[in-house]
Parts: sequence; C-alpha cells; structure tokens
Amino acid sequence: MRITNRAWALVLAVLALVPSQRIGGTVVVTHPYRGVTLTVRSETSPRVEHINVVQIDLTTPGLRFRVTDGNANQPSTSTLRETTAAATLSYLTSQNGQLAINAHFYQPNSTDANRWVVGLAASQGNIYSSFEGPTPATANPVNSLTLTQNYAIMTNAPALNIDAQNNAQIVHYDASYPDKKHVLEPVTLYNAVAGSAQIVTNGVTSIPTYTQNAATGLIDGNGWSASNSWYNATNARTAIGLTSDNHTLVLFTIDNAGGSAGMTIGEVADMMRNDYGVYNALNLDGGGSTTMALQDPVTRVRSVINTSSNGASPRVVASSLVVFADPEIAVEQPPGTNLTDGSATISCGSVNLGSMSSAFTFMVKNTGAADLTGLAVSKDGTNAADFTVGSLGAATLAPNTSTTFTVTFAPGAAGSRTAALHLASNDADENPFDISLTGTGVAVPEIAVEQPAGTNLTEPATTPTRTRSTFP
Repeated sequence: MRITNRAWALVLAVLALVPSQRIGGTVVVTHPYRGVTLTVRSETSPRVEHINVVQIDLTTPGLRFRVTDGNANQPSTSTLRETTAAATLSYLTSQNGQLAINAHFYQPNSTDANRWVVGLAASQGNIYSSFEGPTPATANPVNSLTLTQNYAIMTNAPALNIDAQNNAQIVHYDASYPDKKHVLEPVTLYNAVAGSAQIVTNGVTSIPTYTQNAATGLIDGNGWSASNSWYNATNARTAIGLTSDNHTLVLFTIDNAGGSAGMTIGEVADMMRNDYGVYNALNLDGGGSTTMALQDPVTRVRSVINTSSNGASPRVVASSLVVFADPEIAVEQPPGTNLTDGSATISCGSVNLGSMSSAFTFMVKNTGAADLTGLAVSKDGTNAADFTVGSLGAATLAPNTSTTFTVTFAPGAAGSRTAALHLASNDADENPFDISLTGTGVAVPEIAVEQPAGTNLTEPATTPTRTRSTFP
C-alpha cells in the first residue's frame, strides 16, 4: 500500500510501534515511489542497530539514475581533481532527485572543494575515473591518491554499472587496456560506482583477507591486520547490491550514531544476502560519509533519513548516486492502442455537414514512478472549432492509474479538416504530448423543386391543380 497524506510523515514516528519479524527489532516498510521499497528497521541483537534498506525494481518505467558528474576537460597534470565535493543531500537537491546515497571512497579527506574518487566512476556515459590501486603510485592518475589505504581498499576493486536502460551488473577490471577504463563484461559504462571490495559474490559473503599481496588481498597498515581486520570493525556502512537476476538494486545504510552501534562489513553482507536476496554487492564509503537522503513524496521536502556519524551536518563527499522517480505519460486511442507523441494522427472519418461523429475516447495513463500532475488538454489548428474536446476525468494521476477524455467531430465545411490536441503535464520529455486530428466534411446532395419555375417548393409540397372544363 502506498503511504499518502500525513501517513508518510508519521512513518518514522511510529517505528517503535510496529512489530518486527526479527526478535527484538522493529520494521516499517513503505513505498514512496512506484518500484521503490523503503525498509526502516531497528535491531537490538547483537547490538542496537538502525538500518535503512531501499529495494529498487529496475524494470519500473520512470526510474533513472545519476552518479556525481566528473569535472570536465581536466588535463593529466590538473589539480582540479575529478569531482566537486558536495553533501549527498545537497547533490540530491541540486539534481531535483528523489533518493540518494553516498558512493565512492575518495582523497584527500579534507575540506578541499574538489576530490579524487577511488576506483572506476562514470556519470551519464562519461568515464572520469579509472580502476586503480589504493596507494599513491605512477599507475594512478597524477596526484589522485595521497594516502595508502591498501589495508581496506582492494586494488582494481569491482564496480556496479547501471546503463541508460537501467540494465545493471557488477563489472570487473580488464587488464588488456592501458587506460584502465574498460571492463571484462560486454556492457556500456554509463553510471558506475566502485567501493573498497565486492562483499557478496554469486550469493556468498566474500570479505577480503590480509594476504600481504596487493594483487590478491589486503596489506597490514594503519593498525589493521589479519588479527584486527578493517572489515571486522563495527561502524556506519553504506553498501549497494543486486539480486541474482540483476533486476532489483538494493541500497543499504547502517548508522553508528543516534543510539545505533554500526555493523561489521561481514554482517552487512550477510543481512543483504539473507534478508534481501542480494547476490552480488559492494562496500561503499562508510563512517561519517554514510548518508541516505529522500524526498518525501507528499510534502516534497528532501532530508537525510539516517543518523549521520558526522554530526548535525552530514559529510561533504566526493560522489553520490541519485535515483530519479519520474512520471511518464502514455496516451491510447482507442484504449489499448498506444500513441506516439508528435507523430500520432487520429482520423475522425467522414461526416456529413450538419452532423456530428460518434465520440472518440482517449485514455491517458501514468506508467511512471511518481505522480503525473498538471494534466490539461487543449486544441488549436486550422479547423479547431470543428473538433469538440471533452473534459479530462482527473488533473493528477498516481502511478499506474488512468483517466479519459473524448473528442467529437462536426465539420464546418466540406473537405479536409485538421486540428491538433496538446496534453500538458509534468512529464519531463513529453510536455506537451501532441496529437494530430483529421476529418472530412461531406456535402450532402440537396434536391430543389420549383413550380412554377423560380418558385421553390417545400416538402411536403402541394401540387397546384388544374381545373377541367365541363361542356354540356
């Protein structure tokens, strides 16, 4: 059931009142947008945990994605770095999106306005960061890394790619290309995020180990080692994964603030596998970077819905992944037959002058993921007065709902008659939705009878009688 009106604003407030399917915890499940399921849950074992999980049906029309854009046209010696840093909520707001999480690890970890992301990154088809190792080296872009992080980040860690048609999968480094921007899988890199490691691989938890060899695992450093793994620390975490059919994208955050004690990365992987059917997953930047932000579908207000370890102001990060839930208009005439914006023509047939056609019914649908609003129909064109347009049944359509209107044709003159329909809405790329109308006026033959010549008779007419003379 879709949360509406004030109910959505009460979701978090009633969290403690909703019984959990897990002992000692609570769960609230909502559907803020079509194809988007948000689960807000708390656990008390093995420690207090506040968790947000978003499951996104990638087959839902109207959903699209965007990774933080790369800074354009940077020369190899540039100090501009790869992205302009922004808090996840700020980037979500600037993009007018509906949902976002933080993404890449990055350097430098400072207040600098621009950052280098660690690992493969692409936004809208622009691949602006390559696969790379977690240490400063000549193999990395100039000035890209200043700190050694091979105790946590795997060399050439896999990435998750979502193409323009929302086909998603985990992708892996192809060493045969020197630019380090190619993958083994036959996909088009479009929106890609990388993390520290793949933590679920083909349905199995796969936490990196300290092999002391950067090609195969992690290396002791910064106090972390096989006996004290960075992956075994409880902290705020952000992760991203896919189900086995790659049709459901899962976004995961666990807090380490506000009473929540965080999770190990192994615990994150296990929960994603066991509770949400994740088959492959990556660990993204966590700690103070962990952020999930959402636009309330009713009030349209955007806010951070997790409790940040960074305090009252969520951390400014190098990249975020934004989810857009767009409305999508579809028009059918007759109902069941889809029309194409800008090229559809509806013929109202041939109608005698002085007569009117039967009504032509148009069905308007919202096949997208958010409300279709501002619906209005208008007409113009050479013979617009010949076409009568009925009222729309609704000005707003929730996802997967429809309304209708009718058009009738009464030609004002003989011959070809034309007009155009325009359906306005908040659809991003079909506003207005344009439809051509045609019809033919037919002049009906009309008999005229005069008697005497020059004097018209009307039907029924009285025929003059001739008097017959009578002779005796």
